[in-house]
Amino acid sequence: MSRVSGDTFVGEGKIMKQYLWVFLFLASTCYAEVNQTGPYIVKTLQNQVSSLTNENSQIKRENETLKRQLADKDREIEWLKHLCRKNNIDPNEQSSFRGADIGDPKNKMASTRYTEVNQTGPYIVRSLQKQIETLTQENQQIKQANEQLKQQLADKDREVERLQALCRKNNIDPNVRFSFRGAHIGDPKNKMAKQISVKPQIKKLNGLERFKDNSVEDRLGDIPIKYLWWNYLDDKLVGFLVAAKSNVFDQFRDYLIARYGEPDAIERGTTQNAMGATFPSIILVWETPDGHMLLMNPSNNIDELALSMTQAGIDEELDRRDKDIAKQNSGKAF
Repeated sequence: MSRVSGDTFVGEGKIMKQYLWVFLFLASTCYAEVNQTGPYIVKTLQNQVSSLTNENSQIKRENETLKRQLADKDREIEWLKHLCRKNNIDPNEQSSFRGADIGDPKNKMASTRYTEVNQTGPYIVRSLQKQIETLTQENQQIKQANEQLKQQLADKDREVERLQALCRKNNIDPNVRFSFRGAHIGDPKNKMAKQISVKPQIKKLNGLERFKDNSVEDRLGDIPIKYLWWNYLDDKLVGFLVAAKSNVFDQFRDYLIARYGEPDAIERGTTQNAMGATFPSIILVWETPDGHMLLMNPSNNIDELALSMTQAGIDEELDRRDKDIAKQNSGKAF
C-alpha cells in the first residue's frame, strides 16, 4: 500500500514538475513579449513627438514669415493710398471687390491614443500620448492660422494691384521708392561699404549695428551736422539717424521739403533732457512706404535736432529678440 502510494506520489511529482516547467516557459515568453513590445511603442510615441515638434517649428517659422509679408503689404498699401491722396485722388475709387472670408475648417482635430501594453512604464506612455495630443492640436491651430494669413495676404495683393492700377491711370508711378542719400531701406550693408566706418559705433547682441557715414564730412548739403549714422539689422539697412545743432532747424526743414514735399503731419509737444527739464518741441512727420521719417527739434539734447527713421516693425522685432536672448540666458549661472 505504501509502495503504491509512494509510486503515486513520485508520479504526481513528475507531473507537477512538468506543469511547473510549462508555466515558467509560458511566463518567460509573455514577459519577453511585453518587454519587447513596450519599448517599441514608447519609441514609436517618442518618434511621433519629435516629428510633430519639428513640424510645428517649421509651421511657426512660416507663420512669422507670413506675418512679416502681411506687414510689408500693409505698409505698401498705406504708401499707395498716401500717394493717391497727395495727388488729390480718392484711394477708395473702384474698391468694390473684397477678399472672401475664411470659414472654419470641416475637419476636426483628432487625438491619438494607444493602449498601454504593460505596467512597467505607463507614466511614460501616458506622458508621450499627452504630448502628442497637445502637439497635434497646436499643429492644427497653426495650420489654420497660416491658411488665414495666406488668404489675408492674397487679399492684400489684390488691394495693392488695385491701387497700383489707380496710380497708373492717373499717370503716377506706383513703384517710386523712398531713399535717403541714395540708400533704400533693406539695402545690404556691402552696398555702402566704401563710405561707412569699418567698425560699428554700436553693436548689440540682437543683431543691430550702427555705422557712422564718413562721406558726409560733417555737412549734409550746405547744412552743418554732427553725424549721420546708418542702422543695420542682420546686415540690412533698417534706418538712419542725423544729429545737428538746433539753430539750423529752418535750413534742415527746407532741405527736406525740397526733396520730399511738405510734411504729412506736424506735431507739437515737449521734450525732456537728462536733468529732467522740459522744453517745447516740434516734430515734422513724412510718411514713407518703409515707416515714418521724423525731424524733431529739439531732441533729447536741448541744443540739438534729430532726423531719424526706423523701418516699421523693427522695434517689435528687436523686443522679441531681446526676450529670446533673456530666456536663453535665464538658466545660466553667473
